[in-house]
Amino acid sequence: MHIPVLGFIGTAVRTLWDKLRGRPTVQAGPGAIPAGGDQAISAPIATGSSVVATDQATVVASPSGGPTIIVQSGGTVNLVSYVDGLPQAKDPALRAAFEEGRRLQDEGYEAQNAHKHREAIDRFTRALGLAETNSQRAALHVLRGNSQYSISQYKNAQADYEETLKLAERISPVEDAAQARAAALGSLGVICADRGDPDKAEEHHKAALAIDREIDNRPGEAASLTNLGNVYFQRGELDKAEEQYEKALEIAREIGNRLREAQVLGNLGVVYSDRSELEKAEEHHEQALEIDREIGHRLGEACQLGNLGNVYAQRGDLDKAEEHYEKGLEIHREIGNRLGQANQLGNLGLNYAQRGRLIEAKDHLEEAQAIYRQIGAGGQGPEIVRKALELIAEQERRQQERGE
Repeated sequence: MHIPVLGFIGTAVRTLWDKLRGRPTVQAGPGAIPAGGDQAISAPIATGSSVVATDQATVVASPSGGPTIIVQSGGTVNLVSYVDGLPQAKDPALRAAFEEGRRLQDEGYEAQNAHKHREAIDRFTRALGLAETNSQRAALHVLRGNSQYSISQYKNAQADYEETLKLAERISPVEDAAQARAAALGSLGVICADRGDPDKAEEHHKAALAIDREIDNRPGEAASLTNLGNVYFQRGELDKAEEQYEKALEIAREIGNRLREAQVLGNLGVVYSDRSELEKAEEHHEQALEIDREIGHRLGEACQLGNLGNVYAQRGDLDKAEEHYEKGLEIHREIGNRLGQANQLGNLGLNYAQRGRLIEAKDHLEEAQAIYRQIGAGGQGPEIVRKALELIAEQERRQQERGE
């Protein structure tokens, strides 16, 4: 039995870390962190007094007036671009709730741990009841929305981002209001794209990009360019997608953001794969996979394994494709990434269908479909899975008619 190839589900172009705007990464250079000591490093991607690091580092003012990161341990330091006033809040209970929420959220991102994100949501909700200014409330809504998005609570996340936009109208100074709007618009754009509304997503991302450029937020600009590229890819406008990704890649390398670099390399690989430029696609995915493993980004690793599986499937090497899909699925399950699980289950289902293994194909596709429905995902993946299941159902009906 042969099922027509419906296309394979790209996984990197909408990865979770791409969606969570305002999470640039700074890494100290080799040997910069002496054992048992602190080391100050400059953070060229950290702009404005509202930038804060995770519990791994502290932001202090440098002699030039810009922020500096004091790194307390080796590894990656994640920054959040809009947390205005919260690190310096007068109320110690508010500061404690914010700091605990950020710690839990960071741990949740590192492992895509749903439980950690639920705890973070609880802390941010408590902090909202203690917030002293509209700017702090806006920042907390963004933070809570990010964790809600991480566990696929799209409606709740959207409500938080929309509340941020409302609060931004009452925030001063104007620079803080601009940061709040950019963060909320970018996040709303991601939700629109996930729900299959690329036109609305493009509108939000262009608005965010304009603000990012106006306030010279380079990490935000790279994120907005990446998100715009994702929208164009979703529409099949590959040249426009490639253009946005190349701009984002240039910025990522300029500011030393390894995480963004890996994401964009993977996205470019997907573009080349869609053009059947398979050697270039494999090269970009391998580069992205190497960086993700280097920095310990498990979600990125899972997505690049899936994307490499897509390349091998286009080459007709279904055994190698299956091997990569399985590895990717294992990581997605380990870190609790529901969308990634659905994508890889769909890929495996299509793989089995092409081999005529209908029972296995149907089981995997139905599981993928159930997850898509649970998290309210839209776009290409759910539609491909739906069509594949229809073809399998039709084949089963014909087999029954023939008495097979």
